[in-house]
Amino acid sequence: GVARVARKGTYTAGAVSSCARIGTVKVLASTDAIEVANRTTAVLRDEMNAAIRRAGASWCVYGTFSGFHIYANRDKQLTPEDIYAGKVAPAKLKGGVSLELKEKSRAGMVCGGVDIAVWPGGVVSSRHDADDVEKTVAAFEGLLKMLAEEGEL
Repeated sequence: GVARVARKGTYTAGAVSSCARIGTVKVLASTDAIEVANRTTAVLRDEMNAAIRRAGASWCVYGTFSGFHIYANRDKQLTPEDIYAGKVAPAKLKGGVSLELKEKSRAGMVCGGVDIAVWPGGVVSSRHDADDVEKTVAAFEGLLKMLAEEGEL
């Protein structure tokens, strides 16, 4: 038999949403899309952390799989490895950043031509490539420079 999974949401039972989910599962099952997204995101996280080091900031970028998160790290210099090891409370990772800094960060990225859409981070798909990573890192470097000039780092 077919395994069933309960899904709740406004349009999840609709024909278009259901067809889109089925199509997505077929692509994921028959390609290396997940691995590509994960590899691209690992490079992005590494490059963003390198940009942070070049800027002399204490922030860090961490994450798993195809996700990346930005941690403002205002208390001390922590590494992604510290976060993975549980040296930072999960609640602290999500808090401590003002709405103003969130808005400035998104606006700074958009000024560089990249919209990560959410603080603190984003997701990468298998359609993102090395050019997208380069553009994102350049926008992030611009953001860090702007924030440094404003005394936000």
